[in-house]
Amino acid sequence: MKSILYPTLLSFLHWHVAVVSAARLNMASDESALVAMREHFNSLDPNNVLASNWSSSTSVCNWIGVTCGSSHRRVTALNLAYMALDATIPPHLGNLSFLSLLLLRNNSFHGTLPAELAGLRRLSIINLRFNKFTGSIPSWFEFLPKLEYLLLRGNSFSGTVPHFLFNMTSLQSLELSENKFWGPLPSNIFLSPSLQYVYLTHNQISGAIPSAIINSSLLQFIVLDYNHLSGQLPENIFHHLPNLKGLYVTSNSLSGELPCSLFDCKQLQFLSLSYNTFGGNIPSAIGNLTSLKEIYLGHNNFRGAIPYEFGNLRSLEILSLPFANVSGYIPPSIYNISILRVITVTGNHLSGSLPASLGSMLPKLVGLYMGINYLSGRIPSSLCNATMLNIIDLSNNSFSGYIPDIFGSLRSLQWLNLGANNLTSDSSDSELSIINSLTNCRFLKTLIFYENPLDSILPISVGNLSTSLADLDLKGCSMRGTIPASIGNLSSLINLDLGDNNFVGTFPISIGKLIKLQGLFLDDNQLEGFVPNQLCQLTSLYSFTVKSNKFSGPIPSCLSNLTSLRWLRLSSNKFNSIPSTLWGLSDLLLLDLSSNNLSGYLPLDSGNLKAISWIYLSGNQFSGSIPRSLSNLRNLVLLTLARNKFEGPIPESFGRMVSLELLDLSENNLSGVIPKTLEALVYLKYFNVSHNKLKGKIPDGGPFANFSAQSFMGNKGLCGAPRFQFSECKIEKSRRWNAHIVNSCHPSCGIPLHPKIPEAQGEYGLEGRVSRQGDVYSYGILLMETFTQKKPTDEMFVGEFSIKEWVKMSCPDSLLDIVDAKLLVEEGETDTKQDCLLSIMTLALNCSAESPGERTRMKDAMNALNKIKRLLLN
Repeated sequence: MKSILYPTLLSFLHWHVAVVSAARLNMASDESALVAMREHFNSLDPNNVLASNWSSSTSVCNWIGVTCGSSHRRVTALNLAYMALDATIPPHLGNLSFLSLLLLRNNSFHGTLPAELAGLRRLSIINLRFNKFTGSIPSWFEFLPKLEYLLLRGNSFSGTVPHFLFNMTSLQSLELSENKFWGPLPSNIFLSPSLQYVYLTHNQISGAIPSAIINSSLLQFIVLDYNHLSGQLPENIFHHLPNLKGLYVTSNSLSGELPCSLFDCKQLQFLSLSYNTFGGNIPSAIGNLTSLKEIYLGHNNFRGAIPYEFGNLRSLEILSLPFANVSGYIPPSIYNISILRVITVTGNHLSGSLPASLGSMLPKLVGLYMGINYLSGRIPSSLCNATMLNIIDLSNNSFSGYIPDIFGSLRSLQWLNLGANNLTSDSSDSELSIINSLTNCRFLKTLIFYENPLDSILPISVGNLSTSLADLDLKGCSMRGTIPASIGNLSSLINLDLGDNNFVGTFPISIGKLIKLQGLFLDDNQLEGFVPNQLCQLTSLYSFTVKSNKFSGPIPSCLSNLTSLRWLRLSSNKFNSIPSTLWGLSDLLLLDLSSNNLSGYLPLDSGNLKAISWIYLSGNQFSGSIPRSLSNLRNLVLLTLARNKFEGPIPESFGRMVSLELLDLSENNLSGVIPKTLEALVYLKYFNVSHNKLKGKIPDGGPFANFSAQSFMGNKGLCGAPRFQFSECKIEKSRRWNAHIVNSCHPSCGIPLHPKIPEAQGEYGLEGRVSRQGDVYSYGILLMETFTQKKPTDEMFVGEFSIKEWVKMSCPDSLLDIVDAKLLVEEGETDTKQDCLLSIMTLALNCSAESPGERTRMKDAMNALNKIKRLLLN
């Protein structure tokens, strides 16, 4: 017996030693591959997870993310998900020959997949979701015989979807969503023998859905949302999809009627066809889909009513039909689906009333969206029985009667929108009583009552509403009384709209505590007094509107602190001054200061509003010239300066405001010609310079071909085409404007000085006067006074802002804004004018330099003037 046993035992021991030795060798191979990967990730492992854990002092099978087989102790799974790794995939990964599970999701892996991974023949699951991989789908995927799940969602893979993926005999789930695939769907997409789930959403796939199909009894989910698919749903494919549970084709360009075969898919639970152009009637056969849990048919072009057969869908939890173009009554059978959680029929042509027992019939209702229809009657009090309701939108209908106080019993309520109906407040109470009820809703975030005839006082209890309230909208509700100071308790408010009411009193200072506020609308009320500086604590404010009130005093200078401000409407009040800081709001998009009591000059700084698109300054008392710096506002679409006291010329540089669509300069004291440069404003649709003192030819090119006589009436000196109802222009060469400047430049002539300094005019010319005094500094200042008609003692030059600094700041770009308008009233070339005036002003600045040694000598000044004159006359 021993002679037999010993050889057998010896053979077993030799075999065991060989197996153990081979296992150790193979483990060493796996460890070597993982160590090489660790070194590859070394500097790209921000959390230092692998460097600190993948240590040779412990077994590979104990390393984080590594799983080994129980018998052969080879690496079978590698899970490096959520490790913030930012690297390419090293080729060493292909040496883990026993690997069946590869999970790398939610990192920043990039580049292409190495070809060495083709050797991982045991792989059954590849999960590379949410990385940054690029390139096309590698062809070696086809040669992974055991691959069941290929999950590549959320990368940047591109190219067409390969045909070979649908020939793989083991593949069950294919997820290519949120990549950059383009081109048509593979013709064999429905021919796969094993596929159960196909996810291709959020790509750029185009063309028709293929109709070729066999009996794909395993296919359960087809998800093609958010692509560019077109054509109709193929009639034949649904006959061969007996186990289809989900069909998603939302946000494509599919059209036509819904095929009848679709309603043979009795296992269908999820149907999403929204945001296409499907038409025709919704088939009554939809009632056959008795397993349906969610249906989305919104944003299509259906016609007719909602089928009564919807009531057969007793498993339905979500019914979504927004903007589907359906009409008529909501079938009462729908209210018998007791497990319904969400009803969305917003934006249709539905009419009729809601059943009085609505809340009792649908006790599990969470969301009720019925806005923008023609529904009428009273809001059912039974809604209080649907205690899970958190969103109610009944806006833009014709509901009437009192707003029921039952909403306060819906403790989960987050969103209540009853805007644009005919609802009223309980007439027995002058206050808006629903507010008291809603203080019980501690999760309330949105409360919208706009455009209802509430005719109530806003109660102090408004400050007891949910601290989560972000949106409060009572616009156009005929509210009266004062705005309660308690409104400052609503610390989470982002939008507050109390506009178009009858509120009185002053600006509530407590609003300054609403530091999250982005939109504040108090327009069209009867509020008065100053706008307080507390407003400027709202550093997140994006839009501020108080138009059509009785506010007075200065516009707060601290508005410049509101760097998030984009929309500022202060029109139709009694504001009397603009702070210079206002022009520093360089990101402002709209500025409306029209119809106030504002006066003075528009500063050159007004050209600093680089992002501005709309400027309304009409109906004030602004004077002086229109700053040429406004022409720097290249995004400007609308500029209205009407009904002011502006004088001087229309800046020729306005021709550079290429985005301008509306320009209104009417009812001012503007003189000179209408610049021909305005013909370049190709988008200009409205132009009005009526009731000014303009003369010369009306341009007839560009947008002027579309303007009528009303744009120019009240300017006696204009001439032009007969359609403008002015006399035709006489052809005349005139250089009279040159005469003004030539006379001013002549050293032996008297200068047409500012009327406040008549002593300069006498028997001596300028040369004699200055030569006798020997004061070249005064000569420089005198030139500036002459050409600007301003003296250092004028109001705008009091203090440190001298005439020298004004001229220096205006040279060269804005020089024409500050010179005497009388020098510019005649026709001529603007470039020539500007060159001449720039030369004179530069000479004036040189003559009045601070250091006497730096000033130009009088003899050189006279020579310079003669040179300017000769160049001008040439």
